[in-house]
Amino acid sequence: MKYFIFVLVFAGGIPAIAFAASQSAKLRSACYALLIFIPAMGDMSGINFFSVETYRGPDRGLELTFAEMVALGLLLSRQLGTYIDRRRPKKAAPGLAILLVYVAIGAAGLSGALQPFFGMFTVIKFLRITMVYAIIWASATGEKDPSVFYTGVRRGLTAGLLFVGFFSLKQKFLEGYYRVKGPFDHSNTIPLFVNPAAPTILVWALGDKRIGNVEFLLMMGAVGAGLISVVATQSRLGMMLAVMACAVAFFLATRLTLSTRAKATILVFAVLAAIGGVMVAKTIIDRFLNAPESSEQAREEFKIAAKMMARDRPLGVGLNNFSETMTLVDKYNAHVEVMANEESAGVVHNIYWLSAAETGYGGMIVIILLYLTLWWAVSKPGLLLKRGRKRNLPEAIALAAGVGEIALHISGLFEWAFRITPVLCQYLYIAACMAAIGRLEEIGINPLGDEK
Repeated sequence: MKYFIFVLVFAGGIPAIAFAASQSAKLRSACYALLIFIPAMGDMSGINFFSVETYRGPDRGLELTFAEMVALGLLLSRQLGTYIDRRRPKKAAPGLAILLVYVAIGAAGLSGALQPFFGMFTVIKFLRITMVYAIIWASATGEKDPSVFYTGVRRGLTAGLLFVGFFSLKQKFLEGYYRVKGPFDHSNTIPLFVNPAAPTILVWALGDKRIGNVEFLLMMGAVGAGLISVVATQSRLGMMLAVMACAVAFFLATRLTLSTRAKATILVFAVLAAIGGVMVAKTIIDRFLNAPESSEQAREEFKIAAKMMARDRPLGVGLNNFSETMTLVDKYNAHVEVMANEESAGVVHNIYWLSAAETGYGGMIVIILLYLTLWWAVSKPGLLLKRGRKRNLPEAIALAAGVGEIALHISGLFEWAFRITPVLCQYLYIAACMAAIGRLEEIGINPLGDEK
């Protein structure tokens, strides 16, 4: 019954969104905000068909989320409305071809996988997210008034951080969680979700003087809630990267012309951060000093297995098949000691070795090339400054997003949560939004309506 209701809502929502978005700029902006917010909902954002809940890989079913519904509605609205500048020169989304090549490599590798069906979960997921990525790029670069799009992006990111923060604070202070997980499956997902968005929103709030006081407070509160969520996960690397990313964001903000409100907020934020740091210092220090050695040993055991898989199989063992292969093939689990009593293996805690194991060294090279391409597309406007010109707000926001991407990629050395749907979605959504800033400036359009 739940599948029928979901499909009914999904099918009915597409034309409803298309009509609303085509008729009103405010409603269209709200749709953009909803699309950017949806990844924060985690498993609540959609439904798994043919679910295999006992599987320990990244994808456990044929998933469909409300993000696709909103994106398809916006795509249809482009044909119904008159808000698209069709004379504007078109350009493909950065990295789109590379992303499709990676999916093709992954699909080809399923021919020799133990569970091709599990692999199709991931192939279909990548295709869905790629479709939404392309639609977001087209919306950002096609709107006659890009500020309609970017207002929605700003509010969607803010709502997402507030949503994650609400769940995390509730779990920490009302439900007594030692390591919160927010709306996600595991606590390690939170830093990878928060760290790309928090510096982006921080620079945006401090630098945009047109934002009203209420929304300004919500944005700063969202950053604070996101950072508290990361601390509440007890993730050592997550906390370090969160502090570093936001410190760089503060520096970027100081390169702009700030209002009195922004300057006062920086001071208050710094004082609160210092007080909060003192309050949680004992817990954080204990976490750093007394982390179990078995955790690092288990990571190394899984990494050894991943290297063996990459060496043995030019196309890898198949997308979403690492866990199944390590569990069932003695060659890859004979050396395991720390996790020897587990009935089924988990996933190697390194996104790059996971890609090598599942898609071969070729797949790993392609996915790294994608990361570099998107980072450059996002960060380029803020890095390539003409002599004597200060960085403007859109460039600073995009560069802050690039800093967030770096934090995410560093986390990938120690976590595989990058492959979880909410994190992967948010990464590509933000990349599309911020890369479009550079594209709009190339053709002489101010993305946020700022005066240069």
